[in-house]
Amino acid sequence: MDLIKTGIGLSKTIKNVARFREILTVFSKNGFQSLIMKSGLGREVPGLSTSSTDEDVSAEGTDAGEEWWGLLGRRLRLSFEELGPSFVKMGQLLATREDLFDPALIRELKKLQNEVKPIPFAEAKEVIEASLGRPISQVFSELEQIPIGTASIGVVHRGTLLSGERVVVKVRRPGIEKVLRTDFEIVRFIVAQVERASENIRYLGISRVIED
Repeated sequence: MDLIKTGIGLSKTIKNVARFREILTVFSKNGFQSLIMKSGLGREVPGLSTSSTDEDVSAEGTDAGEEWWGLLGRRLRLSFEELGPSFVKMGQLLATREDLFDPALIRELKKLQNEVKPIPFAEAKEVIEASLGRPISQVFSELEQIPIGTASIGVVHRGTLLSGERVVVKVRRPGIEKVLRTDFEIVRFIVAQVERASENIRYLGISRVIED
């Protein structure tokens, strides 16, 4: 826990340590077990499960073929989908870096554009009413419950004001700012540790994307 506090500036709370453990467990399950253990990350969290039901993805590096890059992209995508909005956003950012990554990896990560779960309307309604300071019935004659757009940061609903004007309402996911900050700090630390353990991973420049 001291390593977590020193390395990424997080307080020693159960929540943050639990999230750190969860992230490592998900990546381990999806084929990154040997990389986690080689970097030393697996020794830092008591009770970490490093069992993997999948074939391990070795860090083959930039001379790997398209099949390996596609496998790497799929394993990353599965991990990101399971870990939620912060990681979906991270995958979407990585998918824009065609200057850094193989096309096979980019194709897999671009699938994340369509894999974002919407916010339940009851939660979106609470956010809207808190922002407006009044019930939505005092502002909208209609607010469609099914969003017309869903992203990792928020969703968009179509509505009609009492004046009859048609509008769209952008709703940020509750608590997303804190979630993003915590997850990205953890990931920054994990990536730094893995890059120190693997020259091939360091060559990919993932840490630069995270900083961006």
